[in-house]
Amino acid sequence: MQHWLDKLTDLAAIPGDEHMIKQALETVTEKSGFGGYAYLNIQPSHSSAVSNYHPEWQAEYFRRKFNKLDPVIKRALTLKHAFVWSGEWDRPRLSRDEQSFFSLAADFGVRSGITIPVRIAHGALAVFTLASSKEAIDFDREIDPVAAAAAVAQLHTRIQFSERISLLPSASTARAT
Repeated sequence: MQHWLDKLTDLAAIPGDEHMIKQALETVTEKSGFGGYAYLNIQPSHSSAVSNYHPEWQAEYFRRKFNKLDPVIKRALTLKHAFVWSGEWDRPRLSRDEQSFFSLAADFGVRSGITIPVRIAHGALAVFTLASSKEAIDFDREIDPVAAAAAVAQLHTRIQFSERISLLPSASTARAT
């Protein structure tokens, strides 16, 4: 666990543009044994994402405003610390719409993961998720909440900085209002 948090922290110091950051995130994701990553910046008026999730899933997520329904995001908003999740573990507690959400996510290989929310400026929230197509993540140790929050806070700053210098929107950067 600590190894990929260290790699995430190191990634924040990599010079380069948004494309290089995305490549580095994909490398960290793969070497950590996950299938995908998603960084979501939840502002009061809109949300933005940087992810390597399937493009159709990203488009559907924002088109249908799933960020309002997503049980993982709801939990991130209330817990405000790192947590492991699974659509299967949570199924008995979910509404019919939330169960449908997880079923659709599973069609795109998003079944379980680790999510780390971090409060950012102006009451907003940055959320980083490593996702897996496995039904559950097998973790033998607790997530260090301080190390996790520090890594995601640094990643947030790095992504925000790189977005400011990007001249063209990226195909894997989705926006919703």
